[in-house]
Amino acid sequence: MTLAMGGDWTVGATPGGRALHRSAPLPPVEYVLEQVASTARAVAVERALPGARDRAADLDAFARLAATVARTEFGLVSLIGPDCQSYVGRSDTALPPELDVDSALVQCTHVVATRRPLVVPDVLADRRFATHPAAVSGLLRYYVGAPIVDEDGEVVGAVCAIDSVSRDGASSAEVAALEDIAAQVSALLSLARRQAEQAAQRRVLAAVAAGSPLADSLDLLAREVSQLVGGGVTCSVMLADADGRSLRVGAAPALTPELVRKLDGLPVGPGNGACGEAAHAGKPVVIRDAVDYPNDFVRELLAEAGVRAVASMPVLHSDERTVLGAFALYRLEPGVPSRYEWDVLRSFGDLTRLVIEQSRGHDRLTELATRDTVTGLLNRSAFLAEAAAALRTPPAGDREHVLLFCDVDHFKLINDTRGHAAGDAYLRAAATALGERLRPGDLACRYAGDAFTILALDVPAGSVQALAERAVSAFAVPVSVAGHALRLSASVGAAVSSVTGRDVEALLSDADLAMHQAKAAGRSRARVCDATLRARAQEDNELALALRDAIASDGLDVAYQPEIDLETGQLVGLEALARWNRPGHGPVSPAVFIPLAEESGLIEMLGRSVLTRALLDLAEWRERHAAARGLTVWVNVSAGQLEGPQFAREVDRLLQQTRLPAACLGLEVTESVVMGDASATRATLEALRERGVRVAIDDFGTGYSSLGALRELPVDVLKIDRSFVTGLGTEQSDYQLVTAILAMAGALGLAVVAEGIETEAQLHALEELGCGTGQGFLLGRPQPVADVEALLGRARALVG
Repeated sequence: MTLAMGGDWTVGATPGGRALHRSAPLPPVEYVLEQVASTARAVAVERALPGARDRAADLDAFARLAATVARTEFGLVSLIGPDCQSYVGRSDTALPPELDVDSALVQCTHVVATRRPLVVPDVLADRRFATHPAAVSGLLRYYVGAPIVDEDGEVVGAVCAIDSVSRDGASSAEVAALEDIAAQVSALLSLARRQAEQAAQRRVLAAVAAGSPLADSLDLLAREVSQLVGGGVTCSVMLADADGRSLRVGAAPALTPELVRKLDGLPVGPGNGACGEAAHAGKPVVIRDAVDYPNDFVRELLAEAGVRAVASMPVLHSDERTVLGAFALYRLEPGVPSRYEWDVLRSFGDLTRLVIEQSRGHDRLTELATRDTVTGLLNRSAFLAEAAAALRTPPAGDREHVLLFCDVDHFKLINDTRGHAAGDAYLRAAATALGERLRPGDLACRYAGDAFTILALDVPAGSVQALAERAVSAFAVPVSVAGHALRLSASVGAAVSSVTGRDVEALLSDADLAMHQAKAAGRSRARVCDATLRARAQEDNELALALRDAIASDGLDVAYQPEIDLETGQLVGLEALARWNRPGHGPVSPAVFIPLAEESGLIEMLGRSVLTRALLDLAEWRERHAAARGLTVWVNVSAGQLEGPQFAREVDRLLQQTRLPAACLGLEVTESVVMGDASATRATLEALRERGVRVAIDDFGTGYSSLGALRELPVDVLKIDRSFVTGLGTEQSDYQLVTAILAMAGALGLAVVAEGIETEAQLHALEELGCGTGQGFLLGRPQPVADVEALLGRARALVG
């Protein structure tokens, strides 16, 4: 049975309920052919074809997907022109790219005409399609297709699936899947058109940037628009005279010189054509049918050009008040622009404004190239060029050239909570406030994101700090956005030519260094880079290089601090701690080199080194000492190490290499790491725990964990921060906090380790509270490998 078109889908009574039927017949062939031959639809197909050919690989993939979901031999994406069917997507490239067959015989034309899916179970059994050449040859027996609709609502073609074997019908799921694919094809073709627009705009902008004369740039713009819109639609650009009373032809490549001569000088005002009216009213104007236009001169001029309809958009100056001219589309048929044509009018109308403004003032183009669009300040490249030129002149007398580096504190919070529009509003206000606080001639720049730079020449030597603090105050300006008052701050660093020299890159580096010092000191303040700070930075750089070499050459040591069962006094674990004895300098405190490793990107390298050494040491101890076989070695892990699956694989490799069970390894992470939003981190921890590795939250209580949050976290142990242990026995509040942590852990089935036990009073308080495990100088300081060997050899309790 032929599945006819025209009504609603209903599920047929075939076995399994797969076949779909229509309640009304297909429309007459005359109606189908009329719809396929529609001028508007033909233009839409003409516009779609170039983008479709450019994306043949993507459309072939959609065709293969159509064949897969419909379970057929072939899938096709076809665009239906008035005289030809173009297969722009083919599941098999052996299929022809075009088919010249009578439209009445083509199933896709019926999809186009009815704007609905079509299923033909047996093409040979359908009188409409039985003589289709593909059906006669045996290639086409079964057909299912869905319409491709463009953004103007025109059906430009179909996504279809065909088979050489007839069927009972198609399931509703198969038809729905083809409709989804057709929608994706529509989106792809729309994207192709947008990209074609952007490419055309780039070509025009390139001509402008290359210094092309205005007439050439506008002529190129008009030709690009005519090519994009297609269907015989042409474009013109009219330019307003200086007095704004008349329009001159800027570009009209489709008009004859005689028509251009007649059109030139068209008055601005009502009744003077679409362009004259649009320039007068400052809004779009449409002439639906030129034969009805009341102005005889305009009507005859349009008739001479063969134009039946015009749509014009005024071209306004950046001040949105001054009319620069009018941009128009001329149609060969009466009517109004489609949605796509309106989009082109708007987007290329804006581009026309840019082209005209460039020609009327090179300064405007220079401004666009050198100014930040949000703040109006110099952009980075312009600042660097101007600053380098200005710094060639040495400062006068006892004055300084000063470069300020300003970085907004917590700016990301605005974008995340209030949106980028609020962030931009704040940056504009801060830029205005900076301008009010700077001297004439000072160079201000939005350097990047929320960072600003300022170059001030010939500043009195004693005024540098005051200058930097004035910059700080500029960023404290309150900004009201959508009823919310935003008040932020900035950290400012200053570099002076007497310390750094007059190289702009060196000044930027030192100012950035001072800015980071201001942030470290508490933010919302200013710091000046002096010789001491530069020397310290140099020392830090040298120290970081030495640390890198030490890690790479296995030059770091590992000390182990005991963890003790507070009830039995037995050794139950060891925390591995990096130690560095720098050759020629002596021991470097972990409080120095651990933060340095984090700042210099060495923390992951350091973490791998400690983990490897700790597992190798434990493997040796387990072979020689029975007391070591029940120990857990704990290793601190950074956030960076946990960001991908490679860390879990690395742990697996080390455990296999050392032949250690996973349960003998524990990993310590901070609250901030495990409580963060990084799903990859949690996934890595979950994977490790599934292997048997234990996970502890280090320094617990200093972050923001809650009972609800902890219940979902991949952890086994809480290590109570030493700051809560310190007051045990003397501070009631610390006693209550530790009690609460122990209760929380107990409720969740988590073990607890108390850190920083240094007095007998602290120890007894923890024993009284029922804390299971403790760590601290009272129970054992971090010890080198040799001392741990001796400790394991004794295998005796450490506390009585």
